[in-house]
Amino acid sequence: CDGSTSPAPQALLSIDNVRPPLTEGHDLCQELHALACGTKTWRKFEDLAERMVDYLFGEHFLEKSRQKITDDGLSRYDLIVRATPQTDFWNFIINEVQSRYVVFEFKNYCYKIGQGQILTTEKYLLGHALRKCAFVFSRNGASPSADKMARGAVREHGKLIIVLSDDDLCNMLHMKDSGSDPTDYLFQCADKVFMTLSR
Repeated sequence: CDGSTSPAPQALLSIDNVRPPLTEGHDLCQELHALACGTKTWRKFEDLAERMVDYLFGEHFLEKSRQKITDDGLSRYDLIVRATPQTDFWNFIINEVQSRYVVFEFKNYCYKIGQGQILTTEKYLLGHALRKCAFVFSRNGASPSADKMARGAVREHGKLIIVLSDDDLCNMLHMKDSGSDPTDYLFQCADKVFMTLSR
């Protein structure tokens, strides 16, 4: 997704432009910006990413499992959750995308992820397991080749993979702080995929 397509956090403030008190989302965003990317801090990034998921969407998930390994022992997701249709977005994911279970992958790379990371994530998704949606937290977003690969996954297999950069995450954290629903932002990301998808 692209943070530039959504309103800046300032647009979410009260009408008199008074900044709301600093809250958990602001603190998480600050912590994210302060955390170095790269292999030395990958575990700290995974811990932080899970806390962001909990703050943004925790009440929408009935079950959550970290570092889950598939029954063949070949794949390990960073986080998998079972979503409930409490918002329009999660209702869309469950009923239209047909994904009751949602995978989160956390990539602490210092560069935009490439098509290889999208291909790996796509292999985790399986229609018969009601697992057809994944969100990839990537510090600097996705490269053009990764975006093309993600669109191909939707076009050919109905698998929705949305890459979220640090800016995307902070936009949603600010939305949550202001009382807005951060899943509206995810719907914008999904709209961007489906409304521009070619044959």
